[in-house]
Amino acid sequence: MLDINLFREHPEIIIASEKRRSKDLGFVEKTIEYDKQWRAALIQVEKLRQEVNKNSHELATASSVEKKQKSEKMKELKQKIIDLEKNADEYLKLRDENRYRVANLLDERVPDGKSDKENLPISFYGTPSVFKDDLPGFLKATNGKMTYKRIETRLKSHSDLLVDLDIANLKKSAGIAGSRTYYLKNELVFLNIALLQFALEKMVSKGFTPMWPPFWLNEKAMKAVSHFGNFQDSLYKFTDNDNENFYFIPSSEQPMIAYFYNEIIRKKDLPFLCAGISTNFRREASAHGKDEGGIFRVHQFDKIEQIVVCAPEDSEKWHQEILKNGEEILKDLGLAYRVINCCSGDIGDMNVLQYDIEVWMPSQGKFRETHSVSNLKDYQARRAGIRYKEPDGTTVFAHTLNATSLATERVIVAILENFQRKEGTVEIPKVLHKYLPFGITEIKLLKPWKE
Repeated sequence: MLDINLFREHPEIIIASEKRRSKDLGFVEKTIEYDKQWRAALIQVEKLRQEVNKNSHELATASSVEKKQKSEKMKELKQKIIDLEKNADEYLKLRDENRYRVANLLDERVPDGKSDKENLPISFYGTPSVFKDDLPGFLKATNGKMTYKRIETRLKSHSDLLVDLDIANLKKSAGIAGSRTYYLKNELVFLNIALLQFALEKMVSKGFTPMWPPFWLNEKAMKAVSHFGNFQDSLYKFTDNDNENFYFIPSSEQPMIAYFYNEIIRKKDLPFLCAGISTNFRREASAHGKDEGGIFRVHQFDKIEQIVVCAPEDSEKWHQEILKNGEEILKDLGLAYRVINCCSGDIGDMNVLQYDIEVWMPSQGKFRETHSVSNLKDYQARRAGIRYKEPDGTTVFAHTLNATSLATERVIVAILENFQRKEGTVEIPKVLHKYLPFGITEIKLLKPWKE
């Protein structure tokens, strides 16, 4: 959340940022109004307390008649204080409920735009295979700055390959768990595990601590580390036998940031670098009609996330580092991609600056997001109470950043689409071979189960 002093002293900065995001300004206006009412109530309480103290001192020298009058007056004043304090508590609650809904301040480098169609490509890597009919769209998406290999036949979609190679079953899963779920089978099980091992080893080699967090958080923790009001619809919720609400995590970002909930860290212990490995759960409530076949957009997926907690002066440097880490993983896998600067209408509400990495998908004839790389500055830390202590003893809110290291299901899609061969097999990137058992180096049709 944003510093309340910014609402008091420079609301125009917040309003300008919210307008760029095309946000409703009501949350800003209500935050300011309830803050004024809260402060006014506190001032009135203090005045009444002073009056109570004055009457209390005067009681000692008052006559019996005056004592009775002053006692009655003090009783009235104390009741007014109780009522005003209740009002103040309500104003504070309403102020912060609205303040939580106001997005982070956009960095000046964020391009203006209303949707992902207006995101700004900033770099490109690799030589993708592009079907001849997709060339106009490809050239537009790359500004003609990316080399490519023209192909005359459209490659198979990953959803077809899942069936043809007998490496997943979505029909069986849909019957017992609903849409956007899946069974992985045969080589795809080993590939999923190999990708996690590869990415985790890569992150540890770069100084990140591997951590496997809980897969759910209580409501208090989830509210502290996420933009809960705007995010709640995408979360799976359950209630335990004690009637306490819990939420399955959409990323290891949330439990890893909650690890430092309400803590003061020594500055010498910063930065904290974590590679969080987890299974993640998302309702994808806003994705109706999108990517309904295959495993690109699913309710359950495995991912390794990069988490950074650092001093403010270091967050820009770490933003570039975690972007570079994501790119390095895709380069090692031999996948062609572009990096985009997310526009004001697509960037996450908690982020000041966000880069996405999108891999080329030949059967779809377009780039698809596999990585998101975000700098939140002190927005998330302020909400979660994550601070560090300077050598002089002052406490400062830390900066937090997060980025995809590797999300297995989406990278599996990219491997299937980009490395399929004419004979129907799929080549597995060499960098993964050492993590695969039984000498597996490719995906080919095995004897299918009788289903």
